[in-house]
Amino acid sequence: ATSVIAKIAIPIFAAFGGTDDAAIMPLPEALAVIKSKAKNAPRFDTAIIEKAPHSYFGSEKKLVDTVIDWIN
Repeated sequence: ATSVIAKIAIPIFAAFGGTDDAAIMPLPEALAVIKSKAKNAPRFDTAIIEKAPHSYFGSEKKLVDTVIDWIN
Protein backbone atom coordinates (compact mmCIF):
# COMPACT_ATOMS: atom_id res chain seq x y z
CA ALA A 1 0.00 0.00 0.00
CA THR A 2 1.22 3.48 -0.86
CA SER A 3 1.62 5.89 2.02
CA VAL A 4 -0.72 8.87 2.00
CA ILE A 5 2.36 11.06 2.44
CA ALA A 6 3.85 9.58 -0.74
CA LYS A 7 0.94 11.07 -2.69
CA ILE A 8 1.79 14.64 -1.65
CA ALA A 9 3.53 16.47 -4.50
CA ILE A 10 4.02 19.88 -2.91
CA PRO A 11 6.58 21.05 -0.33
CA ILE A 12 6.09 19.65 3.16
CA PHE A 13 7.01 21.16 6.51
CA ALA A 14 6.89 18.84 9.53
CA ALA A 15 7.46 19.93 13.12
CA PHE A 16 7.47 18.41 16.57
CA GLY A 17 7.59 20.01 19.97
CA GLY A 18 10.94 19.29 21.60
CA THR A 19 9.26 17.83 24.69
CA ASP A 20 6.50 16.01 22.77
CA ASP A 21 5.39 13.18 25.07
CA ALA A 22 3.19 11.65 22.36
CA ALA A 23 6.12 10.71 20.11
CA ILE A 24 6.75 6.98 19.95
CA MET A 25 10.41 7.31 18.90
CA PRO A 26 13.15 9.92 19.12
CA LEU A 27 12.03 13.05 17.29
CA PRO A 28 14.82 13.18 14.68
CA GLU A 29 14.09 9.53 13.84
CA ALA A 30 10.35 10.20 13.58
CA LEU A 31 10.97 13.10 11.20
CA ALA A 32 13.33 10.92 9.13
CA VAL A 33 10.63 8.24 8.84
CA ILE A 34 8.10 10.81 7.65
CA LYS A 35 10.60 12.25 5.17
CA SER A 36 11.40 8.79 3.81
CA LYS A 37 7.72 8.35 2.92
CA ALA A 38 7.42 11.76 1.22
CA LYS A 39 8.86 10.51 -2.05
CA ASN A 40 7.00 12.95 -4.32
CA ALA A 41 7.46 16.12 -2.28
CA PRO A 42 9.91 18.41 -4.07
CA ARG A 43 11.01 19.75 -0.69
CA PHE A 44 10.73 18.38 2.84
CA ASP A 45 11.80 20.53 5.78
CA THR A 46 11.59 19.85 9.47
CA ALA A 47 11.82 21.62 12.79
CA ILE A 48 11.90 20.66 16.42
CA ILE A 49 10.51 23.48 18.53
CA GLU A 50 12.65 23.28 21.66
CA LYS A 51 10.81 23.11 25.00
CA ALA A 52 7.43 22.85 23.24
CA PRO A 53 5.03 20.07 24.25
CA HIS A 54 2.87 18.09 21.83
CA SER A 55 0.26 20.89 21.90
CA TYR A 56 2.90 23.64 21.46
CA PHE A 57 1.20 25.33 24.45
CA GLY A 58 3.39 28.22 25.52
CA SER A 59 5.44 27.97 22.32
CA GLU A 60 2.82 29.11 19.82
CA LYS A 61 4.78 32.19 18.74
CA LYS A 62 7.94 30.18 18.12
CA LEU A 63 5.95 27.67 16.04
CA VAL A 64 4.23 30.42 14.03
CA ASP A 65 7.53 32.24 13.46
CA THR A 66 9.14 29.00 12.28
CA VAL A 67 6.30 28.25 9.86
CA ILE A 68 6.33 31.82 8.51
CA ASP A 69 10.10 31.60 7.98
CA TRP A 70 9.56 28.34 6.07
CA ILE A 71 6.82 29.84 3.89
CA ASN A 72 8.95 32.84 3.03
